[in-house]
Amino acid sequence: MPKKIDWNEKLSTEILSLDEQHVALFQLFNEFIDAMETGSSQTVLVEQYTHIISETLKHFAYEEQIMKNIGFPEYSAHKEHHEILRQDADLILTDLQDGKDGAELSPSVNFLRALIVKHMIEKDLKIRDYIKQGTL
Repeated sequence: MPKKIDWNEKLSTEILSLDEQHVALFQLFNEFIDAMETGSSQTVLVEQYTHIISETLKHFAYEEQIMKNIGFPEYSAHKEHHEILRQDADLILTDLQDGKDGAELSPSVNFLRALIVKHMIEKDLKIRDYIKQGTL
């Protein structure tokens, strides 16, 4: 089964609104993993996963607006990475809608999990660092 995502301070952007959204998204992801583990119906899994994607897209829009507001120099690359994550998430949704079960989806979900954490560490924390430069 896929691993859950645990929040820790190393992932903190130190921007309260972003961190709250990240924590909420992790919670949704972890609830989806729980549903996979307990053998929830395909309908429930599709509903939960669709909700995750919807909330993630809202988060991406919010984060992208922050980057625009502060003149973040890596905005375009960051936005492009959001699109890659969305496409990867959509592939899993298609598999879910096609009836694949938890065992079949586990590698894809684990891959997406790794991409999410990597994105936060390599991309989102740069927003924090850019903001901090302006406060020195």
